[in-house]
Amino acid sequence: MTGWAYVADISAAVGGVAALVAVIIGVRALNDVHAARLGAQRDRDRQRLELIGQHLDRMRSAAMADTRQSPEGNGWRDGLGLLHRYLEATSMRLPMCRQVASKGSAGEVLPVMVAADTEIAGALGHLAEEGAADRENRRGG
Repeated sequence: MTGWAYVADISAAVGGVAALVAVIIGVRALNDVHAARLGAQRDRDRQRLELIGQHLDRMRSAAMADTRQSPEGNGWRDGLGLLHRYLEATSMRLPMCRQVASKGSAGEVLPVMVAADTEIAGALGHLAEEGAADRENRRGG
């Protein structure tokens, strides 16, 4: 093997290592971007869940006031449009929250609101667990 052939072999090996390093860096960058996007989605969902919970609290207060009226009032239904917008804005399925709109009276909606609160608390817990698992996987990987 001549000296130039030896230099060419070493250059090819160095180029191969550099290409491998570039691929590794690219994969890590893609993983970082993906993790950031998932984290941002979880943050948006968390904020929307909190808004839905606060809105349901306001609707519950109105429903409780409606049940004390004779005949029973319908003031709690004033918040349904905003509730629908909040539910559309989240990427999560919240069937109990969606059932709130299907109820016809304040007396019927109050038990469903309790179930919706439980659903929101569970969804918030699930988001927190996902975030912790992602952080743990990133530390380990």
